[in-house]
Amino acid sequence: MIRRRVMMKKINVKSWISMLLIMVLVGSLGVSLQADTVDYEAPIYMNKMIVDNKTQVLVNDTFQVSYRFQPQDIPVGMLLPENYNTPKDIVLIIDTSGSMAWDVNGNTISQTGYWSDYEVIAKSQFKENDSAYKKEANIKVESNDNWDVRIWEWSSWSYSYYQYTYYQRQWISSAATSRMDLAKTSAKNFLKQLEGLPNTNVGIIEYNTGTSVKYRNNSVLLPIDSAANYSFLVSAINGLSAGGGTNIGLGMYEGYKALNTSVKSEKYFIFLTDGAPTYYSYYDQNNNGKKDASESYYNSESGSRLKRGGTGSSDNDSLALNYGKNIARLIKGSNLDIQSYFIAFADNDAGNTLKVISDEANGTYKKALTGNALEDIYNQLGEQISSDFSLKNVYFEETFNEAFEIVTYPTSMTKVGQTVKGEFGSINYNINAAGTHFVASPMEFTITLKAKAAGAYVIGEGNQSFIRYRDLDGVIKIRGFADIEMIVTETQAPIMNVNLSNTKTNLSNYILTININENARLQVYDVNDVNLFSLAGLQGDNKINMTENQLVGNFLKVRATDIYGNVTNETVPIITIKSIESRVHSELVLQTQINSTVTKINLNEVTVTTNKFTDALGQYKHNLTLKEGGNLIEVVVENAFGNTGNLYHEKSIEADKTAPIIKYNHMKGFILDNSVMPVYIESDGTGSRIVETHYMKLSSGKTDATVSDFNHLIGTSQGLMAGMTEAEIDAIAMFAPNKNDDEYLHEKFNVTENGYYAVYARDEGGNAAVIVIRINNRMDELPNLL
Repeated sequence: MIRRRVMMKKINVKSWISMLLIMVLVGSLGVSLQADTVDYEAPIYMNKMIVDNKTQVLVNDTFQVSYRFQPQDIPVGMLLPENYNTPKDIVLIIDTSGSMAWDVNGNTISQTGYWSDYEVIAKSQFKENDSAYKKEANIKVESNDNWDVRIWEWSSWSYSYYQYTYYQRQWISSAATSRMDLAKTSAKNFLKQLEGLPNTNVGIIEYNTGTSVKYRNNSVLLPIDSAANYSFLVSAINGLSAGGGTNIGLGMYEGYKALNTSVKSEKYFIFLTDGAPTYYSYYDQNNNGKKDASESYYNSESGSRLKRGGTGSSDNDSLALNYGKNIARLIKGSNLDIQSYFIAFADNDAGNTLKVISDEANGTYKKALTGNALEDIYNQLGEQISSDFSLKNVYFEETFNEAFEIVTYPTSMTKVGQTVKGEFGSINYNINAAGTHFVASPMEFTITLKAKAAGAYVIGEGNQSFIRYRDLDGVIKIRGFADIEMIVTETQAPIMNVNLSNTKTNLSNYILTININENARLQVYDVNDVNLFSLAGLQGDNKINMTENQLVGNFLKVRATDIYGNVTNETVPIITIKSIESRVHSELVLQTQINSTVTKINLNEVTVTTNKFTDALGQYKHNLTLKEGGNLIEVVVENAFGNTGNLYHEKSIEADKTAPIIKYNHMKGFILDNSVMPVYIESDGTGSRIVETHYMKLSSGKTDATVSDFNHLIGTSQGLMAGMTEAEIDAIAMFAPNKNDDEYLHEKFNVTENGYYAVYARDEGGNAAVIVIRINNRMDELPNLL
């Protein structure tokens, strides 16, 4: 017994020593056991401009306002894998009620033909008393305009005056496509976008009077990277046919049950209907054949006497609608974080009913009145879901001055008075081919306005133009568009094109060129309204020499007044180089007028980027690869008026003649047995990037090394090191500050035995360095201290 107690004491001491060594090892690397927080804010540059730079128009002219977005690339290291490698579960709930056999206009399909949708035509093409044509009084004008019809308005006790819009439709001499077939085509195209995606499961549920869940191997959510599952899902959609009533609540409940799993995933609920609800399901506890107030809808599996109620054609008592709302609240109140989308493939009445249900679920409501519109909705959802991550359901809103009539706007949005608002889709990010950044495509939409009254206006004035979205950090962001000055005149004011540029031969000398279409008085002001020049401008180019001292702020103001007193006020951008680093790989930071586009950057006569937006402060950053010696940089910027600035800038850099600096870090405590120990290396290019590294274990008895010792490895794939993770870099205090500096390279190699190890690094300047690291902390076993 004594011996046993002694052995126990030895084991406890040894365990205590091991724990102490582990604590030393962790402390030696500065490892943090708490994950660092990462700023997940997605950088998005926004631009708003008048198409063709028509910032001055006549009364009754129409013009387009363009809204453009350039999501900036996000380095992969900014996001944790769990933020974009999340499994996805998607359920498609598809209406197969009898009305899905009709065409998109709600008519029984005739085999002899059908009418196409109406399209706008010119008045000269219109024919009276012909069923292929129609006209609508939908453009309100003033009484002194060329109006077509006047309508008495009892609310204002006066006439309102309108112009007609003329339409034509075509007779198609073949059978129309049913809603069912259009829905099947859209759903199959949706599946095609997801085909082969890992960690993505899709289920199909059809509903009409009842429901049919498409199971395979007792599962409704099927991994779509399986060819067999994909074929099953396509076949399930091909097999859908129309018939019966519309039990919206039951379809929703089956979709909810399919997503109600313990698996942590992004859950998508995509619901399609072409009509209002006409059936409902409930527990008939009283067994009297009707739903009483005390009886519950079928929204759980805990009841008895499951029955169906409703007429199949109407819902006068709203019991079918309330069933849908009941399940919507179930979806909203769950902890599953279901992203629900409700698509109305229907007229306004049915669509409005579905919107009520969608609002109860806190879902996203979409309406499609044509087959193309339905396909667009499914395509947008497919792009969003198949992306690595998205900024979902980006919302836009702008209120326009009463002096402008809203003529057209995106179909996904609505017009309420003078406000256009609604969602225009998601910003979808995917990892690039190199695996270094998440990238998203630019987006753009337009709104057409008509000028109704002369005056000077600011489109978007008073924060009336913005987007709203939930950013990657979970915070709701509101980003405003820049204001645009707009002049509306009764008669044509001077038209200007203005350019401000320095010259290659004299960088400090600037020339302001003002081109006008008629003789006019020209005045130039700085940003503080200090008058710099006044002159009698002649039709054509008018050139003014300026100095750098006169260029204050980010733009100049230019005014042209013709002989009739018509005035044009515009601005021209000033470009300033805020910073550019004196090294080969250098970041260029330029400053200019807000809401401008960097149309071109040339480096040594070669274009390196085009058509990039500035940020909200008028800044733009771009990485350049400079050559040793002199470099000529040319920047061209265009503002919202279409006026341009050119800037030539010279930058000289000296050749990098400094050898790299190599630092290392490894665990300082003892390593037992044959365990692998990583050695962490930081190579500093000291003015240029590191282009090649190697390591090797020195032969027995050798304790130093030179560059020549690596001749047999240079240019080969031998002795290469692996890259460090961001967490590993952050854990080493002397490495972490240089994590995002491209002149530093962070790598590691593993050792399993003591000895001397040499590390080689070479930079772009051809400079090389070698260090030797001694490893002597490996032990076969811990010493027996007792």
